[in-house]
Amino acid sequence: MIQKQFITYNLKIKRNTPYPIFLIEVGLSPIESVAMFRYMMYNKKLHNMESKRLPKIASNFSQNPHLCLKRGWHMDAQSWLNLWGIEKEIIMGRKDNMKDTITSSFKHKMWDAMELESKRKLRYYKEVINPTLDNHNYLSMLTSTKKKMNITRIRTNSHELLSETKRWSTPKTP
Repeated sequence: MIQKQFITYNLKIKRNTPYPIFLIEVGLSPIESVAMFRYMMYNKKLHNMESKRLPKIASNFSQNPHLCLKRGWHMDAQSWLNLWGIEKEIIMGRKDNMKDTITSSFKHKMWDAMELESKRKLRYYKEVINPTLDNHNYLSMLTSTKKKMNITRIRTNSHELLSETKRWSTPKTP
């Protein structure tokens, strides 16, 4: 979670703020989707390569069903695609469409209804602060680092205002 650590450090946000909220606020794609996009671009390049080239030979050899490999680059990547619900054949089309498809698959999976039920901050963020889950450009528009930090803290509930801190008191204050 190097991406999350970088964002928390630079914007001075609490570390317990959920990762999907960070990504929406900062306007980034998950680092996993960037890696998956690069994998798919490389795979597309391999697919279009002449069969006598060494990378194509190595790729075909590693996918050989007679080897019965339990692990390997292609096996790991395929299980990763399956985990995120991304169909390899569908996104092997245009480059721009591939990136959008991968990013939307990650976004959909991260904001799954089951996940929202178990996490109060995610649910509150989606219901109250950003129901459409659109990326916001306020960080690129603001010039003051202090303003960026303060707005982001309020939007992510990482502030020290009473609306947040009173809930920590015993007995709980509504």
